[in-house]
Amino acid sequence: MILVLLAALGCSQGPKLIPAKTFAKIYADMFMADAWLESHKEARPVADTTLFYETVFNKYGYTTEDYYHSVSKYLTDPEEYSKILKQASAILDATSEKLRREQEGAAPKDAEAEIELEDLPSGRGKARTPRPEGNIF
Repeated sequence: MILVLLAALGCSQGPKLIPAKTFAKIYADMFMADAWLESHKEARPVADTTLFYETVFNKYGYTTEDYYHSVSKYLTDPEEYSKILKQASAILDATSEKLRREQEGAAPKDAEAEIELEDLPSGRGKARTPRPEGNIF
């Protein structure tokens, strides 16, 4: 029994590759986290960038190590990386539009923003951005 446990612990799989679709969501959340930090300047001195983003990575079940591993992989394929960044931008645009409509009273508070995306890394489809709940962390 102990031998099996030691074997399992010794066979670490290393960092995981974050799927492109999830990576785009992570980038969008990182941008929103940066925007939050920009608007809360008093938090800057205590915000360590790595630990600050670790909360975003954990939200999706990944680590900083997984993030850096994924960046390294996606940078070797500029076309794929460009698609990820475009998808992150589309998520941010949809979130911005949804929040704008909410401020104008045109959208119910529990509505989801829905947008059409072109040439997603995972194929064609729609992106849904859930309504942010309070603090983005």
